[in-house]
Amino acid sequence: STTWGSDKFATPLQIATFNMIEPELGGKIVQLFRHDAIDLMVGESITFQHPLNGETIDRILPEMGLIVSNLPFVQQKDIMKLNPGIDQIRQTIVNVTGRNDLLLSERTDLYGYLPFYLWNILKLGGKLSIIISNSWMGTEWGHTFFNALGYYYDIQNIITSGSKRWFEEPKVVTTILILKKKEISPPSNIPIKFTTIKRDLRQVISNDEMNELCAIANSSSHISDNNLAVVEY
Repeated sequence: STTWGSDKFATPLQIATFNMIEPELGGKIVQLFRHDAIDLMVGESITFQHPLNGETIDRILPEMGLIVSNLPFVQQKDIMKLNPGIDQIRQTIVNVTGRNDLLLSERTDLYGYLPFYLWNILKLGGKLSIIISNSWMGTEWGHTFFNALGYYYDIQNIITSGSKRWFEEPKVVTTILILKKKEISPPSNIPIKFTTIKRDLRQVISNDEMNELCAIANSSSHISDNNLAVVEY
């Protein structure tokens, strides 16, 4: 299987397991494991148990072509309790970019650190698609976060809701970032899409409708209708 999944906590893994198990898998290993994302390393051995006979099987974590995540909404004041040491990436960003002004603020929320760790397990040209809070927008630390991202990724699309919140809990207004991994270098001079979804995604939307919205957002540089608006700068 080419699909892997991990989480630091057991409950999200149990939910993911229930959603990924399908009859056609027929006793195959579901590659979900408990691990802190900041410690993931390409080439490390991950241990699974065979679902039928309990046999221990080790598999090597490969580079990923695509990572998708609904990153946790953890505010700055709680970060060091849950992820002590995660802010070590702040100095790493400064060192590899040579830019002292890219030192992430100590006010940065947890999700502001994780894309720089996940860069390490993505293939060059691989994509990172993350759901995060919009708390970075219009803030000083968010400006630094955005500029630092541009050294690690081509920022392809910033997607926001033009209708209602996508989630009832937590009470957070969310955005989606679509990022493409590149060699660490100054930001590329390529346009960024800003997409606003006007549909209430909490309503029942078929897979075909969702695929159509995604196709339009990916292929259009400028559009505005009842479903979504796309502009490119």
